[in-house]
Formats: sequence, structure tokens, C-alpha cells
Amino acid sequence: MFAAIFNTDGGPVDCRAVIAAGHDVEVLGGQRQVAFVSSKADSSPASAEASGIRNLGGRTWIVGRLRLDGRDDLRSRLSDRLGSRSADACDAELCLHAYAAWGDGFVDRLAGDFCFALYDGERNRLICARDQLGVRPLFHAEAGGLQFVGDSLDWIVSQAPVARALDDAWIADFLSVGHCLEFDRTVYRDVKRLAPAHVLTISDAGATVR
Repeated sequence: MFAAIFNTDGGPVDCRAVIAAGHDVEVLGGQRQVAFVSSKADSSPASAEASGIRNLGGRTWIVGRLRLDGRDDLRSRLSDRLGSRSADACDAELCLHAYAAWGDGFVDRLAGDFCFALYDGERNRLICARDQLGVRPLFHAEAGGLQFVGDSLDWIVSQAPVARALDDAWIADFLSVGHCLEFDRTVYRDVKRLAPAHVLTISDAGATVR
């Protein structure tokens, strides 16, 4: 499990409950208004794709689940930045270097199975992306000035102080065709699913999806 919490009110994020649950937590930003959460290493198959919390020069951070395709081509295009560490760079580090090189367009150059949250400390914004086929899920919710993003629907519902009211449209679709016809809905009305091949950007101004 991984998650990110962004306080759009500009204040610090209170992570005491998350830390008490035994997760790895790193608080970021000048006002400590962003927190990254990552489950401690386990032996499940999915753990091999967990990035943990990584950073590039103390300016950008990433957490997520990543399995990139075309690593050699990506390393070649980023060789000037990677230098002698090119062969050792993991997928999370490749994402950080890709963002440093190409800015917002970096996601267009990524292929594979991934969902992640990347925090740009200089621009104080969170960039969350989901792969083109939607192999990896990514959920988000807003509550009381806090934006919650993560790959676990149960975790967001347990942490975000949002109403647990069910989404009647999601339930109707599920009962009639076996799945929801709208990508962004979940069984909970106030928790959204990021659609495949979409990017969620969160800043002090709020959240936008493209």
C-alpha cells in the first residue's frame, strides 16, 4: 500500500494515526503540508513493484508501484542525467529523472504498469498518474482541506474523514452489468478512481485531472 496526503490549506499534515498503524511516513514541503505513506516491505508478489519513498536531490519525491517497460530506451534518453548510475537506476528513479528532464510531459514517455504520486517541492504540487491500461488502481478523495491519494480504497476510506455513503450509480451498474460503466466512480460516493491514462495534479489551488 502507498498513499499521499496533501493539505491544500497550507498547514502541516497530522500523521500520528498513520505512524501508529506501522507504516513508513515521510513529511515533505516547507510547511510540512505533504506526507508520503508506504507499507513496510513484505513478501507478497506486489512488493517487488513497490518503490518505497525515494527522492531526487531533495527536490522531488516519489512513492508508488511501478513496473516500467522499455527501460533501456528510457535510460538511453536520460543518460546525461543518470551518468555512471544508468544501469543501476530503478524504475522509481527513472520516473524522477524523467520528470526533471521533461516536466509534465514525462508521463507520455512512460510505458508499463504503474500508479504513483510524485511531489515537486519547488512548485509545491503533487502529480499522480495511472498507467495507460489501468492495470494499477489509484483512488483519491478530498475532505476538510486534505487531499488523499493511494492505491488502497480501504485505506483512504479509513483515513479520510469523508462520509461512507454508498454510490447508488456504481451499485446499479454493478448489479446490472457486473462493473461500473464510469471509470471514475467507486462504491463510495466521495472517493473517486483515477481513470486509466490520466494524471491528477494537486496544489494549493486544488485538484485538476487530465
